[in-house]
Amino acid sequence: MLSILFSGFLVAFFSFCHLNLQGVSPRKINPVYTVDGIPSARTKLHVAEAPPLEISVALGSTVIVKCEIFGDPSPNAITWNKNGQPFVTVLWTGDLLLKNVTWDDLGHYTCRYDDSESITTFFYPAKPKDV
Repeated sequence: MLSILFSGFLVAFFSFCHLNLQGVSPRKINPVYTVDGIPSARTKLHVAEAPPLEISVALGSTVIVKCEIFGDPSPNAITWNKNGQPFVTVLWTGDLLLKNVTWDDLGHYTCRYDDSESITTFFYPAKPKDV
């Protein structure tokens, strides 16, 4: 089990299962291992950097929020949700792009990969300064 904390908050949680059996040796079939006919796989996870939980930007500015996920095998797809709904302004790199930020951009953004694990980022525009 692996929990990733950022500033004391849980940003990612992964559960791993490892089975040790005496007298049984796994046999390799391509990238999948089998023990008594039960398939299993090995993978490596590399978290480049935990995302910030809160981002403040000035109204009218442009912001790019990175979602850097590396794995073996590589994640198939990176998508973003805003307040639980699919969000379409995503760069080819999987990063979130917000142009000309307004109060409508305020929300709870989630970076998802392979329709399973997710990393959550809260985004708040900076409060306007009093003039």
